[in-house]
Parts: sequence; structure tokens; C-alpha cells
Amino acid sequence: MRVMELVSFGGADTAFAARELPRPVPGPGQVLVQVMATSVNPLDLQTRRGDYRDQVALPAVIGNDVSGVVVETGPGVDDFQPGDDVWYL
Repeated sequence: MRVMELVSFGGADTAFAARELPRPVPGPGQVLVQVMATSVNPLDLQTRRGDYRDQVALPAVIGNDVSGVVVETGPGVDDFQPGDDVWYL
């Protein structure tokens, strides 16, 4: 899974690094979503700047507004199935 990982707090030119991470496996009650679109909102900017450094352990994949397609469901998920279009925040 290719991500832009927050590796330090500060300016956008030094805060992120492109990384390849293992594909996550959804746990009970979770879904795995292939992200098709996302945005940068004020919360993302504040997180990058370090406003929430006590709540965010680095390195971290941040982002709060996402739309995509469910690719896998974990145990106990009944309301979603692979192929469903979803969005979340």
C-alpha cells in the first residue's frame, strides 16, 4: 500500500515521505477501503503542524475525509460488502 506518511511535524516540504506499507487486514467490525479521493482540510494542516502531537504518534498516515470502495470486510460486518462505494470522515 503506497502512502504519504507524516514523519515529522512542520512544513509540508519536510513533513511527509512516500512509503510502501503492508496492506492492512480488517479486524472485527472493520472494512478495508481502497481510497479513490481524499482532501486536505484544516484538521490535517493542524496535525501536520504539530498541534496534536500528544495524540499523534509518528510516523502516521493522516487524513480525515475519504471516499472509496470497500475491498474487504472483517468479521461481524453485515452492512457493507466488497464493491460498495463509501465515504467517511
